[in-house]
Amino acid sequence: LFGVRETAEYMKDQKAFLEKRSQKYGPVFKTGIFFRPTVMIAGKEAMRDYLKIESSITDSSLPPSFVTLHTPYSALNQKGDRLKATRAAYDKVLGRGAIATYFPLIKEQSFGSVARMAEGNTNLMTPLNWSVFDLWFRLFTGKMATQEDLRLFKDFNDGLLA
Repeated sequence: LFGVRETAEYMKDQKAFLEKRSQKYGPVFKTGIFFRPTVMIAGKEAMRDYLKIESSITDSSLPPSFVTLHTPYSALNQKGDRLKATRAAYDKVLGRGAIATYFPLIKEQSFGSVARMAEGNTNLMTPLNWSVFDLWFRLFTGKMATQEDLRLFKDFNDGLLA
């Protein structure tokens, strides 16, 4: 199977994988990871060079609906001086300092999820999905999510991926 050896080596020690192959093939090389052809970039210098030209040499692998939604102003594309103020606003909500204030709620939510799973639910994905959604919902709205909120969120995302 394509990429099995590479995937195993990458999963075992990512840093060693990148160092060994970049010495052999250079800082940018093609490999097979998770059964897909993959271009790897090793080292800060090569990554800096790539980031300078990335938007002009790559196409998005996102579904067309995501590409349409993710304009130059979206959270995924916050680059350059023009969007510096927007990045600062995002940092207040998603930066390291902000994330640290979320830890008590994350801990509470995690322990609650584990306790609910311990009650005998053998399908782990349903409570895990609910727990993650509820956590983010609580962090950003201050309220507990309802089943209707989850349904609406799922329907919205299913539509994006259609």
